Amino acid sequence: MIPLELIDTADLPDGGTLRLMRRGQDHMILFGRNELMSSRLRGSEEALATLSYARLDERPRPHMLVGGLGMGFTLRAALAVAPADARITVGELVPKIVEWARGPLAHLFEARPWVVRDGPERIESGWWDGGDVRRDYFVADTPDGSSTAWIYRDHRYGIDDGEWFLHGLFA
Repeated sequence: MIPLELIDTADLPDGGTLRLMRRGQDHMILFGRNELMSSRLRGSEEALATLSYARLDERPRPHMLVGGLGMGFTLRAALAVAPADARITVGELVPKIVEWARGPLAHLFEARPWVVRDGPERIESGWWDGGDVRRDYFVADTPDGSSTAWIYRDHRYGIDDGEWFLHGLFA
């Protein structure tokens, strides 16, 4: 039998501890003796995203909130079915989960996410002379975790088309 190996732990805001475990190639997140999620089973997380977008299908510019990053299965499924004008926000209360996504669970994520740390902060200028510039700025960690960046969405034409722009990196 392949032994169960403790990879890391994460303290929860209200008490308790999550444990990231590995058995061979399989990863699990445990709370006490309960397995909360596993790299072997992802069907319910994927169905959550696809069924949710099916219900939002008729809405213009839908916005989905994913309650927790976990192992990324819900986020990845949402990104696969989301229309081009959709917004997806991931709310993760346990920073260690994001670290796991970049570290021991990175292979489960097809693309590493930018992690928004702060924002939005709206900056507008030029409205008085017709040279309107309207941007929402965010502080975010780069996908590889090596830098912190200032990124923004441009609202110059009164719409948010979902594109992100890099303004610069913090020293």
